[in-house]
Amino acid sequence: MADDERAERRRPRTSAKLGDLTLIVRVPGKPAAVRTFTAAEAAEARRYAEQHGSTVEQLGSIQ
Repeated sequence: MADDERAERRRPRTSAKLGDLTLIVRVPGKPAAVRTFTAAEAAEARRYAEQHGSTVEQLGSIQ
């Protein structure tokens, strides 16, 4: 594994609660690379998606 991949995996966890997560990035062929983001992290989510050839998806709400 490359150093940059390890650094990505060591991303500090935020104090976001499950209900605060509104975005998801799914990396094709790499289920371990899935990351979720809050609305405030939208720019970071877009960067992550671009770096991994993916897109940002909106998470649905649970009723």
